[in-house]
Amino acid sequence: MDLYSFLMKSESSDGSTFSDSYAPVPCSEFSRKVFVGGLPFDVTERDIQATFSRFGRMHVDWPRRHGEASGVVDRRQSAGYVFLVYRSEANVRQLLAACALEDGRYFINMNSRNVSRKAVQVRPWRLNDYFFISHPDAYVDPRNTVFIGGVPRPTRAVDLVDAMEARFGKVIYASIDIDPELRYPKGAARIVFAKRNDYVDAMSSRFINLPHCGSNKRIDIKPYVIDERMCFSCAGDRCNQRFATYFCAEPACLQYYCERCWNTAHYKTALRSMSHHLPYVRSGDSTRQLTFIPHLMSESQSQSQRQSTPRAVNVRHQRSRCYTSAPSPLLSHIWA
Repeated sequence: MDLYSFLMKSESSDGSTFSDSYAPVPCSEFSRKVFVGGLPFDVTERDIQATFSRFGRMHVDWPRRHGEASGVVDRRQSAGYVFLVYRSEANVRQLLAACALEDGRYFINMNSRNVSRKAVQVRPWRLNDYFFISHPDAYVDPRNTVFIGGVPRPTRAVDLVDAMEARFGKVIYASIDIDPELRYPKGAARIVFAKRNDYVDAMSSRFINLPHCGSNKRIDIKPYVIDERMCFSCAGDRCNQRFATYFCAEPACLQYYCERCWNTAHYKTALRSMSHHLPYVRSGDSTRQLTFIPHLMSESQSQSQRQSTPRAVNVRHQRSRCYTSAPSPLLSHIWA
């Protein structure tokens, strides 16, 4: 599949496509949402407003808050960072113009009750940082796509690519899911590897560490389940040409299966260890792993019903035959 077709068909975690969620906004460079890190330990919302509201009207988006004390909400927080949401991109540009630029990073001084002129980092989100393409004419195999969850919000696509290539191998394409309104990252991404072996290594690893705020954050690597994929084993021959129902994310499989081929691959082979595998399915706009095998549950229930129904008839027949001639006085009211 060529890269353009892959982009047009692929979806983000909320079901939106590249064409309607990721298309660039004309004359826009920055998101209206800005990350500010390295805050003083005793910072309050009043301190933040005093420093940043002079560039335009804004909303302070706290990652976490402490409880209320004496009826007054304590805006201090322990995360060390906040998000600022301005009314327009022009406000963000004014903020950056007032910052000091050091090694490509923006800093501005702010005061709190106990700290004076603390240099905090301002990290704007550039709209073209959400994707990475190694080469416009590159061939993309959708089966080599992984889903990344829990990505730190300021992380750029190229940062993800650097981490993935350092550990696994060459990446053809990377995209970070962004909010359609604010055009700011939502904490999820997709990575497409050039080689199948690198994809298998990533899926086997299950996680990777990313640098974030001076430390490493562990993020999960999960399967990216694609709609309208044919069964790997039968290519639709055993399921009336219907698309595959399940995706198995275990390193021994990493394939799409119809219901019949799932049984063959997991229960009718010499690899008994594969019987514990659980499938991933598309559920609306998201992907989730099931805790049971639906078609096996249905077959089990149907078989149980077929076996229980004749047994109930026989019991009634036996009871009728035992008590018709001379029912016990103690049981006569039950059969009345």
